This record gives sequence, C-alpha cells and structure tokens, in this order.
Amino acid sequence: MLKLVKNMFVQYDIYFTIEQKNGIIILLIFKEVIIMNEVYEFLKKCETYYLATVEGDQPRVRPFGSIDMFEDKLHILTGKVKDVSKQIQQNPKFEICACDNGKWLRVSGELVRDDRYEPKAHMLETYPALKAMYSADDDNTEVLYFRNATAVFSSFTEAPKTIKF
Repeated sequence: MLKLVKNMFVQYDIYFTIEQKNGIIILLIFKEVIIMNEVYEFLKKCETYYLATVEGDQPRVRPFGSIDMFEDKLHILTGKVKDVSKQIQQNPKFEICACDNGKWLRVSGELVRDDRYEPKAHMLETYPALKAMYSADDDNTEVLYFRNATAVFSSFTEAPKTIKF
C-alpha cells in the first residue's frame, strides 16, 4: 500500500517519487531521507538533546532543542556570537546525545554553516519562539547542517543500531 507524505510516497520505509521526462517514467528512491528522518523524529520527540564540541583540548557540552529537516539535510540553529559557534568554526566535529524512554541516540559528524536565507527562515517557521532572538535576515543567526554523520541508537534491552548519512 502506498501513502502520500509531503509529495512523496511511502511503502515499507522506502520513500520514492515518480517523475516523467520526455515520455519516460523515472522512479527516484530516497533511502537517505528515511535514515535522517528516524534521527530527526527521535530528536524532535526528545525536545532537548546535548551538543558536544571542543574548545582547544576541553570538551564543551550544552543543551539544544532546535532540529529541522530542510532540503534533505538535518539542521540546527545557534547564534554566531555564541561560543558554540566559534568552537564549531574552529573544529566542525560534534557529537549529540539524546535520551527518551530507556533509549538513547548518539550522533557524530561535522556541522557545516549554511548562510542562506531559506534554511534560516524554515528553521524559524518550525520554531517560532526563536523569532524573539533570531531573524533570517540578521548576521547573527547561524544554521548548520550535519555532514558525514553516524547515528547510533542504543538501549539496555536491544542491540545498537548504527546508521550513516
């Protein structure tokens, strides 16, 4: 059975869309979207996760709450004036940890700045309360997307599940 989800069809955890070009029907499969969506949904459900960065040789960890899926990439938001932004620009490697109902998720990889207006605006529409502190037009708002990420879902009762995106 097929289900339409945001202009995509879903069947057995496989996202695909059908396009027609020059009379030829093309089937496009989006497996990576499934993987990222699982991470996205877990972080969204948790509401708060912990982002670790490095400052020199000192680890730094702080709570975060924003997570957004834009153009098939996971994004977070911060301010360029914050220490976390400066740490990421010095060393883009990060790790996130989130827990929910006896399960936890760790995501590691690199964070890449996306200075375009569109991802900032999308994030702020997803989290309208942040509009009191940030604007898609200002020079402070910073949206970063995950690159070369590895996510590990764990619990005390199940084997770990590792996915890369």
